[in-house]
Amino acid sequence: MTITIDITRQDYYELNKFHFKQTKLKNTIIIGIVVTTLILFFVNKDGFDITITLLIIIVCSFGIILGINRNLKSTKNLPDEQGSILGERVIQFTDDKISYKMKNAQGINEWDSVKSLKESSTAFYLYLDTAVAIIIPKRYFEDADQIKDFKILVNNNLVHQ
Repeated sequence: MTITIDITRQDYYELNKFHFKQTKLKNTIIIGIVVTTLILFFVNKDGFDITITLLIIIVCSFGIILGINRNLKSTKNLPDEQGSILGERVIQFTDDKISYKMKNAQGINEWDSVKSLKESSTAFYLYLDTAVAIIIPKRYFEDADQIKDFKILVNNNLVHQ
């Protein structure tokens, strides 16, 4: 199976958002709750005040959400336009390997280098390491049958999972 794709900053952002949700969101929420609880404990140690308590909860919640959003949005600007992450590439999937060719790079990944296949609503991610993935946007598949064939091909060739 051969697919020609064009990875955009939005695709890269979606990968980072997906990865964050899969790996860090739970811990971020837990830390936020613990910090908020500690602040509330110290503020209310001499007496409970519902107004201050609600204000602290709202401010801390807003701060956590703003921090997560700002951090994720900043990843959009990380890849260089002339680098090897963004841009058009042709990817060929065979039973032996995954090969790619683009304007400034080409390469091969053996199937045993693919740790897992993850799927979001917009793309497939072939994880090569903990936070490194080949991005395959779903918009480049012709139809649902091609997506199904792709999933079968990848799952049949994954060594780790």
